[in-house]
Amino acid sequence: MRNTLYAAGCCNAIAAAMLAFFATLALAADERPEAFAYRMDLTLAPGAAFYRLEVPLAVHQGSSRGDLVDLRVFNGAGEPLPFGFARGVEAATSAPPQAKLPIFPLYSAAATVGAGTLDLQVRQSPDGTLISMTTKGARIDGGPPEVVSGYLIDASANRRAISALSLEWAAADGGVNARVGVEASDDLKSWRTLASGAPLLDLQFAGQRLQQQGIALERVQARYFRLLFAGPPVTLSGVTATLVPDTPEAPRRTLTISGRALPGQSNEFQFDLGAVLPVDRVAFELPQVNTVAPVVLLARDQPSDAWRVVTNTVVYRLAGATGEVSSPVLSIAATGARYWLLRTNPGSGGIGSGELRMLAGHVPRHLVFVARGSGPFVLAYGKRARAGEKDIVASAALRLASLMPGYQVGSEFSLPVAQTGAQVMGNPEALQSGIADRFDLRKLGLWAVLLVAVAALALMAWRLARQMNKGG
Repeated sequence: MRNTLYAAGCCNAIAAAMLAFFATLALAADERPEAFAYRMDLTLAPGAAFYRLEVPLAVHQGSSRGDLVDLRVFNGAGEPLPFGFARGVEAATSAPPQAKLPIFPLYSAAATVGAGTLDLQVRQSPDGTLISMTTKGARIDGGPPEVVSGYLIDASANRRAISALSLEWAAADGGVNARVGVEASDDLKSWRTLASGAPLLDLQFAGQRLQQQGIALERVQARYFRLLFAGPPVTLSGVTATLVPDTPEAPRRTLTISGRALPGQSNEFQFDLGAVLPVDRVAFELPQVNTVAPVVLLARDQPSDAWRVVTNTVVYRLAGATGEVSSPVLSIAATGARYWLLRTNPGSGGIGSGELRMLAGHVPRHLVFVARGSGPFVLAYGKRARAGEKDIVASAALRLASLMPGYQVGSEFSLPVAQTGAQVMGNPEALQSGIADRFDLRKLGLWAVLLVAVAALALMAWRLARQMNKGG
């Protein structure tokens, strides 16, 4: 009996070793460029160990997973290379700093409002800060009265670049629908135009309040700003500047997608980005002027998933005396999803007929890899885990701190950039799902050899046990 158990134990140990060996062969066979659906050739400038590339949109669209776990980098010998991801220079996690700025009204005659009629008389401290200011208008006795035509903003005490100005005013009975120009100067003599006809809104509609009090600027650093109204002015009570944080905001890529009305749902529009992308900025281009619509924005990864609410907002496109005003770009928490849905309230009138378009902004991912061996180097992606093989397709990405010796945050952006070629279809069957539906002949052969070997071992163990029993 002991001899039988010993022989059976030896057989099991040998079978387990062979199973592990053939499983390793199967895994190694899957880690080749030919095992992936798509590939892109990489062009490298010689002489560096590490390279960086921005992951192209086609890679996101061709990957079987939104987290890119099926992405690999290979050298000319077909060897997988170590790599890692860097999302990019992240925006500051806290709200950007703000500063209240002193303002001074600018007056001119009601009949001659404009920058050319303004006559400023200013007193400044040695550091440039305004301590008093008077304006001399064009009014003469019996002429039109003086009115506020603009404001001078003192930013001389600020040492940071400014990304936006937020204007404050008291609620008006008729609302606010105005346009304003923004100029900047460092000496109150030479002015440069930053914005022309920036919209200001404060409107009530269907129980909703629309406000547009901010004016976006392109990281402007100036000592003074001047606001000049085109048309009826708005009486301001204050101005707040949004300052550029120490950590710069990451650059973004924007996709423009046309919406598709869902069958039988005239108030729902679906957008397919073609890939799971971490969208954190959205805007909508409405088909008709004078449209105001409260909406709900939803998202999901797969058509079979339930919709999840991302945000509630109001979109609009309005005509004014000085041109159209549209709802601004909306900042949202980064949401990884391929499918998006804009749902309107049918009772509010919807968005009208015509093409609705969505602008989706996201921070692209960056990949860093080691150029070991010789080329040609290849970026491969697109491989679906088959039934029962969930561990076959697992992420091979390393943390940059483990990949790059002496790594410091942001140092990857000083690496030479690898250029990607066109997408090439390699093995479309890599995206087939389920071993039960389609067998890989190479793996089938390996498993057949394994089963024959196990059967031969079992036969040998049975004979050995039989001989031992006879000898005992």
